[in-house]
Amino acid sequence: MKKNDKIIIGIGIIVLLISSTLIYLWVPPSIEGEGIKEEDIFSISGTLTNDLPSAIEVSSENPFYALIATPLAIHYDKDGKQQVIPLYVKNLTNPSKAITRAEEIIGKPIDACINGSESPRKISIDLAKKYWSKSEGVLLIKNDQDGYNLGVVATPIASYLSIPIIVTDTVDGEIYSTLRNLGVRYYIICGNLSGGDSSFRFDSVEDIVNFSIELVQEKFGDVEYITLTNPIDAWPPKVLDSKDFYFGPDVVKSASMNTQNMIKFMMRYFSGVTWDFKIPDDYKYALVEFDGYNHEIDGVDKFGDCADFSINSLEDGRNIIFTSTRQGTPVRDGKGNLIEDKVHSEIVLYDCGGRSYRISAYGRWTLKDEGKVSAHITIKKLEHPRYEMMKSLSSIAPYLTAYHKGIIFAKPDFAFTADDDVITDEGKTCLGVYLPGRNPELVPMSNKHVYDKIHEPLNRLLAKLAGISYGKTIDLKYLTEYYKNNPVYIALVGGTAALPRYLYQNEVEPIGDIDGDGIDDTVGINFGGGGTNSDNIYADIDPVPYEWSNKAQDIYSNYPFLENIVGRITGWDVQDANAQIVRTIFYGKIIKDLTEWKNHFGNLFGGGIDFRKPLWVQILNHIPGLKQLFVILDKFSAGFVNFDEGPWKYDTGFSRIMAKTIEDKIGKELGFKVKTALHESSILEGLSDEAINEIKKANLWTRLTFSTSQVKNLVGKGNVEGREILENSNFIWLTGHGCPYNFGLDSPDLVASGFDGIILNAPNLWQKILKNTILPHFVGGFWGPGGWLGRLGEYNT
Repeated sequence: MKKNDKIIIGIGIIVLLISSTLIYLWVPPSIEGEGIKEEDIFSISGTLTNDLPSAIEVSSENPFYALIATPLAIHYDKDGKQQVIPLYVKNLTNPSKAITRAEEIIGKPIDACINGSESPRKISIDLAKKYWSKSEGVLLIKNDQDGYNLGVVATPIASYLSIPIIVTDTVDGEIYSTLRNLGVRYYIICGNLSGGDSSFRFDSVEDIVNFSIELVQEKFGDVEYITLTNPIDAWPPKVLDSKDFYFGPDVVKSASMNTQNMIKFMMRYFSGVTWDFKIPDDYKYALVEFDGYNHEIDGVDKFGDCADFSINSLEDGRNIIFTSTRQGTPVRDGKGNLIEDKVHSEIVLYDCGGRSYRISAYGRWTLKDEGKVSAHITIKKLEHPRYEMMKSLSSIAPYLTAYHKGIIFAKPDFAFTADDDVITDEGKTCLGVYLPGRNPELVPMSNKHVYDKIHEPLNRLLAKLAGISYGKTIDLKYLTEYYKNNPVYIALVGGTAALPRYLYQNEVEPIGDIDGDGIDDTVGINFGGGGTNSDNIYADIDPVPYEWSNKAQDIYSNYPFLENIVGRITGWDVQDANAQIVRTIFYGKIIKDLTEWKNHFGNLFGGGIDFRKPLWVQILNHIPGLKQLFVILDKFSAGFVNFDEGPWKYDTGFSRIMAKTIEDKIGKELGFKVKTALHESSILEGLSDEAINEIKKANLWTRLTFSTSQVKNLVGKGNVEGREILENSNFIWLTGHGCPYNFGLDSPDLVASGFDGIILNAPNLWQKILKNTILPHFVGGFWGPGGWLGRLGEYNT
């Protein structure tokens, strides 16, 4: 080779390297929106390869992963034909049982996995290269919170057009090269990113919603599905500082109705241990994370033993956490054996820096006279109070929405919590728990927020879909009539800080000062607060503005009427919500090979709706002087004995009537084979013969008074059907008493059972006497000799 040839080759290599670098670094000029119309975007499409995954698993570590995978998991061709692939959002180091179970029963091999080891940018580029053979467009999302806020709403667009999503901080030469190789001509942009010559930028949620409406109508017809979500659940506030407190293990006496007479039980019920802690002075927004431990685990799986915990303010006594290991998630080994009995709970406090709180811990053990309990508190100083406990549910909302050919309406402004700008009519802020359930002063402002910031914007969106103007009073009437005849589905995806519920007054469990005497009448603080929480306002076009009495009416209906169909998807985190969604989408495949199971309707009906004031009490309350005497007795007994206000858990027969109605009018009319279980037979687990015999031999009192035969007949293992019906039914109707994470189905029969009599051994006679005369007025009918014999059979976490 000649010397000049070597020089020429060297120069050529240098030129090639320089040009390659310039191509990589070159970014196309930004001329967003120049000459681009919506209809130009409507007609574009992408083509995916034939080598698509059977199922996709993405790490829950980053919310962008689910968005990136959505158009791969659900996409449509130009003719609107849908292809759906299971998408699982999973904590890969500590997966939820719900999501692993969903993967098992759907049964498709997971051959695409985003494990969190790569950035959203690299993942999105790799997926675009691997699974798209060509695409006329791309959805570019800025890799930050603003980009996510818009990207959640826009992601279904990528599914409808079958185009890839690229999440990035900048649009550089690598991205441009990737998109040029795919034949991309149009850039749809969410966030502060530059684009090419043909770019269409979304600057607001309203822009995306309007575009989505036009696209869905063009491609599929009417919009019949709307998803409301809030992107803040994927962007928790920064933790600025934290403090840890450890308490115990300490020894406490046990209180158990199973083995103690009522006098001893009552004396020990509040006999526990207390520990105090203080919120640091400068913690304006404090996240309190609580873990409580029951160290006596032998009776947990045999009797339903547990440890109870509560945290109350030392300033005003108000409860912030009330929980039990019955409501927790126990740690088990690979064989299912219990290793650790614990419960986790958390709450955010607003403006409580410098305040002190007291933890009270109690042992509830059947056979042990005493045992150990402990606790761990972590207090985190948050940047702001908008902390959603159901984390990252918004990231799966596009998958749900794209499947239903719907649109997403999502804004950070939907969230409501206590803060400096949330002020009462008296000009005061509402320090304490950050949500209205346990902070009654927040209710009027929360309800106003829901009406103004969510309900009214939603009505305007519905008016746009219906082609009805929305500005005059008469427009509301037209809108109400339209959706009464043409309802749409409204899915709420998220928790109640991100998507607040509307609270109504409740005379049985009031919230705030219900009678105007200046005294807070709130009850049920320990169980989440007074009042009735509801999502009805999201489906109701014409509620009376800001009305939240227990008799709240609509403007154009004789009775409150829900024009649309609303439901909320919730879960501990995105894994649980995702499992609900993907199981529903693939429900047909799941039940395809099942025979008898899919034809069964389980009707489990407890005694939790049987309440009434006994007739003889009504009569006595009308005798002059006796009512005043009853009020004095109620106060003197600290509410344990009640002849005045109730409630009284009393067998009315209503549960039997309702169970029969559900069986005939729902189960059988839907074509199912109905299996109904009432009261004690409907609880989840029965007591073993061994457990019942151990209770009988526990002490002298039980040897003299406990009726093993009566208890076996009511809640012995062979007489309880709850779990069998639950596991063998396609459709489950379950009515109990309690709260969402812990409720029971037993009746007054069980509460009054187990007492054989010391002299007169007639357990059935004693049961009738106790049930009909004494127990309804003793703690409302919830306490009695058999009051805790159904704990093992409660439905809980």
